[in-house]
Amino acid sequence: MAKTSKNLGFVALFFILIISAVILAVAVSVSLSGASELLAGFTSNKSLQAFNYSEACVDEAAYQLKQDWVSVSSTLSFGRGYCIMEAVVNGSEATINSSGTAETQTESFTRIIQSVIDSNFNILSWEEPSS
Repeated sequence: MAKTSKNLGFVALFFILIISAVILAVAVSVSLSGASELLAGFTSNKSLQAFNYSEACVDEAAYQLKQDWVSVSSTLSFGRGYCIMEAVVNGSEATINSSGTAETQTESFTRIIQSVIDSNFNILSWEEPSS
């Protein structure tokens, strides 16, 4: 009878060990999944920030064109990023190229906008090519 009791104890200990390993594997999996979701959200946020910087340069170029209908190029700086714009006037149309970059300590996220407007500031085309 003592031998059976030892076997039952060993089986119970082995069963608890297996259950603990499964629970640990699930916990690690959930933890890593949460970390990857956090990173994806951060990347999406920085990409949106770069787009907003690029859009700010388009607005600035349109403002400068409204002041004087001549080609212009410039850079705007923000806290952790910048945008570069170039507006090229060709008769009654202007093509605005803008690139916005949001920076972190290790990466840069860049978004590009290409827009064509007429002298009445109607948008004739708007493109966001993949960068």
